[in-house]
Amino acid sequence: MRRFILMVVAAALCCGAALATDTERSRADILALFADNTSGDISPQDLRDFAVSVMPAVTVIDTNQYDLVDGDCILHVTWTDSSEVTLRLSSDQVVSGRWIVIKDGDGNASANNILISTEASETIEGAAGDTLATDLQVVRYYCDGTNWWKW
Repeated sequence: MRRFILMVVAAALCCGAALATDTERSRADILALFADNTSGDISPQDLRDFAVSVMPAVTVIDTNQYDLVDGDCILHVTWTDSSEVTLRLSSDQVVSGRWIVIKDGDGNASANNILISTEASETIEGAAGDTLATDLQVVRYYCDGTNWWKW
């Protein structure tokens, strides 16, 4: 069943131009939509809305300092051509289940590192911060409600 839903979502995403505007829906709306679909009345637009609601956005980082905000999930760092970049995980981002992906999008992290720091006593793998120093490196972090961990 999951494979079928993913195929339908992919098909709905490919047919975007002819459909109405996508709408981000709440978790409750999505659960209600899929809870009892015995009538088969889920439209392609419903599937597109579902995809828009659950897929994380990509934030392009084109500055040398950035404080993560709610909604940041995938960070595509393009500033490494100019100087090192510092990304700060502020204390208000320390929420159990929160996850972040950081990617050296310019492929220049070996020359201009991407530094990830915390704001207060939170740690990343027990340390005060982390560094991406390999070109095109990607790292994933999750929060346990107290600290950050790689996965």
